[in-house]
Amino acid sequence: MFTTRMTSFWVNDGYGTGECTGSGKCSWDFQINEKGWYTWQGKLVVATATTYLANQGLYTAPGVHLYKYYEELVLTIDGVDYDAIILDSCGSSMKTDRIDLFVSNENSARDTTIKVRKK
Repeated sequence: MFTTRMTSFWVNDGYGTGECTGSGKCSWDFQINEKGWYTWQGKLVVATATTYLANQGLYTAPGVHLYKYYEELVLTIDGVDYDAIILDSCGSSMKTDRIDLFVSNENSARDTTIKVRKK
């Protein structure tokens, strides 16, 4: 288990985020929970540093955790454990180890410290 920063992304957030993730799953494939966070098969949809980006030649800073698409994690957010699944890549996460939560709108966004463990 380790501690990291969790930020959020949403469609049209100003960073080029569209409807579809790197895994090929799109916003219409997901459900939205009571917090406005996207879920897929009951798991939070997240983006982070991925082996896909590393294989494309994107620089990975020392200490950054690399994951594969569809890898599952448990995120502890505000003391509550949530199952999560990596369905997208985040270029910024390749430089500063963090996890991005896919949310339905800016009002549902979070920027906080979380605990992470592999499922």
